[in-house]
Amino acid sequence: MPCCERALRSDAVRTGLDTMTEVAQRTSDQTIEMLNRTGEQAQDLAQQSSQNLRAMAETGNVLARGFQDLSQEWFKLVQERLQKNLDGFTALARCQSVPELMTVQSAFMRERLRETIDSAQRMAVVSTRVADEAARTIAAQRPNNTQRGAA
Repeated sequence: MPCCERALRSDAVRTGLDTMTEVAQRTSDQTIEMLNRTGEQAQDLAQQSSQNLRAMAETGNVLARGFQDLSQEWFKLVQERLQKNLDGFTALARCQSVPELMTVQSAFMRERLRETIDSAQRMAVVSTRVADEAARTIAAQRPNNTQRGAA
């Protein structure tokens, strides 16, 4: 078995090295091709790359703000849920009969289920807003890229 394992590892290493070599060769070929382009083509390519990087940075900022919004919403939901759970457990502790306990517990569970659905909707609204904003940021760069490609 150790012999087979060594052979498998050797094949995996060889495959990994072949892949790395292929990627390095493609990268080298692309770099040489880029260097061989005319000055205007290289300038257009550099401008396009710059705009793409700017779009990625702007989208990254939008996503970071969105993540912050989602985090704040999540913490707000956790705080609300914790307080309501404490209130519910207090109400359960005050029950003086089994029927009263069952009624309070049923209402407590029903309210938690409703809150879970509401919370999921609130998180979905924030997530959708963030995704839409990120998509708009990316789309705002698209006309520049399309115009340049047509030129």
